[in-house]
Amino acid sequence: DVVGERLPRTLLLALVCHLLASVLGITFGIWAATRQYSWIDSTLSAISFLGMTVPRFLMALIIVYLLVFQFNVSEIGSF
Repeated sequence: DVVGERLPRTLLLALVCHLLASVLGITFGIWAATRQYSWIDSTLSAISFLGMTVPRFLMALIIVYLLVFQFNVSEIGSF
């Protein structure tokens, strides 16, 4: 019963995140590839490397910290 209640929101959130990550990844990939060996390429490569190597639970804690304490989002977990 609880799973059925929250499944549509979970699927919507997963779909939006996947689409956003795909669009940003392809856009930044093309941008970095067209400016090979520039500061843009180096910066985007470093960001993608950090994104792949930092454990997901740590990345989630950092994002929650930034949202709550830096951007004053108080409704974390109410989605």
